[in-house]
Amino acid sequence: INRMRRLLPEGEAPDVYTQIGDFEQSVVVSGKLVGISLEKYLGSDYPTYKRFYDEQQRKQMSREYMIPECMSIYLLSLYPPSDFRGSSAEMRDFHFHCIWYVVNKLLGKEFFGPAETCKADAFMQLHKDMSLSDLLNYSSKKMR
Repeated sequence: INRMRRLLPEGEAPDVYTQIGDFEQSVVVSGKLVGISLEKYLGSDYPTYKRFYDEQQRKQMSREYMIPECMSIYLLSLYPPSDFRGSSAEMRDFHFHCIWYVVNKLLGKEFFGPAETCKADAFMQLHKDMSLSDLLNYSSKKMR
């Protein structure tokens, strides 16, 4: 929370609760309230997951990805693209890269690798004075 307040000062930290769902939604956001469905994070070797999800999907179905996924969806709710369907695939990718880049910075660990953040990283290399909130505002507005 302190790191988020420092790096993304205008982003309000959410109130978080846990729930048991039905594998349909791992994270639910309503305003600044975030619900995390615990059944999504039982580990990549959980038998039920093996029946319905491929290995790549199961990779992020462990406890360590609970917070990064929660943060990603919460940030997406704070910085939504207004014209997601009308935007190019390149702009949609850029926006998600920015979200994942910021999550990595907020958590101080690379949960999302270079394949998921390279566009935002390259952009930030060119705009070193840009804050994380400026990046998210910019990428969400580019979708309009």
